[in-house]
Order: sequence, then structure tokens, then C-alpha cells
Amino acid sequence: MRKPTPDALVSFDSAFPTDVRAVRKQMFGMPAGFVNGNMFMGVWDDGVLLRLDDDTLSRVRGLPGVGSFAPMEGRAWKDYALVSAGRWGDARELVEWARKALEHTAKMPAKSATPKKGGRGQTRGARAAIATATKVASEEAPVMAARKSTAKKKAPARKRSTAKRGGARKAAPKRKAARRKTSAKKK
Repeated sequence: MRKPTPDALVSFDSAFPTDVRAVRKQMFGMPAGFVNGNMFMGVWDDGVLLRLDDDTLSRVRGLPGVGSFAPMEGRAWKDYALVSAGRWGDARELVEWARKALEHTAKMPAKSATPKKGGRGQTRGARAAIATATKVASEEAPVMAARKSTAKKKAPARKRSTAKRGGARKAAPKRKAARRKTSAKKK
């Protein structure tokens, strides 16, 4: 991915709508415009990309210097057009297309903000899930305790006598020596 050209940056700035709903952010490390969390325009390489409705998109893509937007080979974004900044950078049409892109994207459902990582590398959603699971577990704890009390109780595990083990340990070297003698006799 190449850095945006100065022409593309100037075209983006001049075409960016003055509407209060339009928010400037970074996307792919380049300037982009968002409304309700959805990107409606941005800068890519040497052009400006716009998210347009189907009718406007089909008309605009037929013009010279306008094509489809594919950030990766074979991965075209169907709602976007890439407008060449060299060809359309200072045109009134680009300003109008940017306004249409804003209006079209504003009709889409709002996206929630990207979850920020919280404590211990967890996202807000993960923390909420853990909190919910903890709450459910604490509500179920009395039920589980009642089940355990009615179940058969197991006898406590017996401790093994260390005295017997200690004696066996002391005899181990003698057994090894006896094995050596036996294996020597077999040969």
C-alpha cells in the first residue's frame, strides 16, 4: 500500500462535507470520513473513495478516472467508487458526490464504537460476558450447594503411612544390587 499522494489529500480536504455529522478519522492509516460509525469517504493511493447508492454508483463508475475500489486483489468493495484525484480533484462534482456519500451512509444503521481493550487485555464485551457468567454462577451457587449436601458423601481419602514408604526407600539400593548380581549370573 502506497502513501496517499498530495493531490489525493487536497481533494479529500476540499470535498469533505461541512455537515456536523461528518467525522474525520484514520482508516488504513489515511484520512477518512465517518457518519454514525460508518465510513462514507476516504483517501486511497492517488484517489478519493466514496460510498454511494447504486444509482449514483453506476453513473459515476462510467466516467473516466473513476473505478471500483479494491484494497486487495480480488476484494472489491461493492458500494465504493475510487475517484482519481488528478482527474476530479478540484471538480464541483467531487464535492457533490461526497455530499451524496454522506447522505447515503447516514441512512445505514449506526455502528457501535470499536471496543477498547480493558484490564488484562480483555475487551469490554469480554469483561461483560465474564461479569454475566460470574453473576449467573453466584445465583446458582445456593442451588449447587443444596445438590451437594443431598448427594452421597464420599469417605475422606486415607493418608498413606510414610513410615512404610521410608523403609521401602532404604531397601531400594539393596534391591538394585541384587538385580545386578542376578543379571550377571544369567550371562
